[in-house]
Amino acid sequence: MARERHPTNPEKGAEGVIADIIACVTDCMADLEHEGQALGIGVAGQVEASTGIVKYGTNLGWRDVPLKSELEKALGIPVVVTNDVRAALWGEWRHGAGKGVDDLVVLFVGTGIGGGVVSGGQVVEGCTNTAGELGHTTIVVDGRKCHCPNHGCLEAYAGGWAIAERAQEAIRTDPQAGQILIERAGSIKSIKIKCLS
Repeated sequence: MARERHPTNPEKGAEGVIADIIACVTDCMADLEHEGQALGIGVAGQVEASTGIVKYGTNLGWRDVPLKSELEKALGIPVVVTNDVRAALWGEWRHGAGKGVDDLVVLFVGTGIGGGVVSGGQVVEGCTNTAGELGHTTIVVDGRKCHCPNHGCLEAYAGGWAIAERAQEAIRTDPQAGQILIERAGSIKSIKIKCLS
């Protein structure tokens, strides 16, 4: 019905990102014939289900951000906040490739690695609403440091930020071999996953 697309820009901090979300939702609602009745939002991070507080958003740099209350105050409609991959899991389970199944695992690879699990026809949430965080499963004991801040997580090897970090390390060792990437990004430090694809 309406669509807006904006980069997240986590360097703006929580207030800046929330302001961008409000602007995006306001723009979308202006294009609709009817007023919006509610907002559902998926965010990369651990969300306290009862309050909509983002307890920890590793790749956003967020801790204890009251996303639900801030959006409700600004938009004047009810808001539900959940983990972004849990939202994708729900969509696939109800309307997509997982429709009609009782057991499903969704793995989302992007900046980080997120996951969600349906088992026995129930979304697995865990006691702290963090079950299914497959990207933070340890795959290498005492391995690479993750942003979460454990060591050896799947995300520390296969997340977008980790792949870019490993490319930077390889190019620092052999700048000649990485010359094309250095030229594309402008510097070794500027090499991100987009440069590698």
